Amino acid sequence: MSETADKNRWLERYSDYYKTDAEREAGYLDYVRNGAALSAVFDSPVEG
Repeated sequence: MSETADKNRWLERYSDYYKTDAEREAGYLDYVRNGAALSAVFDSPVEG
């Protein structure tokens, strides 16, 4: 999925939770960062 499509999907789902465009942008950036952190944890090789 493209970044634009992902952002549009996120905005459709969550934009009502935010009052301003700046808050929406910050919320989306948190979503992206959290997704990257989760991917780093779950996509890393298993040790042991």
